[in-house]
Amino acid sequence: MGIGSDSFRFMLYAASKGVSYERTLTLGRQNCFMSQSQIDGILGEYDSAYTKAQALKLKEGLDATEPPFSEPLFRYLGASAVDSMDYSDYEGATVLHDLNIPVPDDLKNKYSCVFDGGLLEHVFNYPASIRNCMDMVRVGGWLLLATPGNNWFGHGFYQFSPELFFSLLSEQNGYTDTRVFLYCQEWCECANPRKIKRRTEMSSINSLNPTSMELYVMSKKTGDTPDRLTVTQSDYEIAWEERDSSHHWNKASQLQETSSLLRIYLSLPMFIRPLAKKIHRVVRRDPNYDYAKFTAQRQKKEFLIPCPDFEHPRKQ
Repeated sequence: MGIGSDSFRFMLYAASKGVSYERTLTLGRQNCFMSQSQIDGILGEYDSAYTKAQALKLKEGLDATEPPFSEPLFRYLGASAVDSMDYSDYEGATVLHDLNIPVPDDLKNKYSCVFDGGLLEHVFNYPASIRNCMDMVRVGGWLLLATPGNNWFGHGFYQFSPELFFSLLSEQNGYTDTRVFLYCQEWCECANPRKIKRRTEMSSINSLNPTSMELYVMSKKTGDTPDRLTVTQSDYEIAWEERDSSHHWNKASQLQETSSLLRIYLSLPMFIRPLAKKIHRVVRRDPNYDYAKFTAQRQKKEFLIPCPDFEHPRKQ
């Protein structure tokens, strides 16, 4: 668990959007995986008033422990208190707790920011652990997650989909302004499936990013978390509510569309049928057709929104 350059840019971006680190809890004591020159370079872009004195203070704080831990980074961003929670004290965590079970009442609604830099995927009871995080954020505070997406096989117990966070961190569960970012050849923001009315599906075969992909999630707490969380996948909600929904949400409609294309194909003159075969291969996902490229272009255009200010956040 630790903060590298991507996670640090996420922290800075969140700060530029109003996240307060005044009282922060990190899940696990976060290592710092950046060199001093990397930190100075990123902060030089973020804060035009960043000085050599600030750089020296950061360096002294990071050099004070071996390995270097990230508390000085949070203090630079305004934290007056930085706690860390873990199952064990092997890295010097200040709060010892098993996230598989509910946190005590004195930890609820306590922190302006709860930051996960790579712990939750290692906790077996994920519903309990993410619920604990939601409970520990105080109203008006923020939950920040840097968590594995695609191609993290074997890293922990789980890897995640953007849909989970949009469905979980919702108004009915006491959260709003949920945003999910990822790196996919460029920094992008993932659209909410509930708003675009289609799944935000992505796999390693679509060539958008065949390497490991991490999700960066930010969400603001606006009210108490209910005793029972309401979390359902959005396309099923729509399918239940609208039985005549579009083909993106209704498999029967997909089959009907495919059958219609086949009927058209059989009615066409022979010299046009090669073109019709290409269309048919797209629909049938024939392995001889470059469906991966087609899908990558279509999906990237539809639900991945370029976010250049994430790469170079600026202090407000």
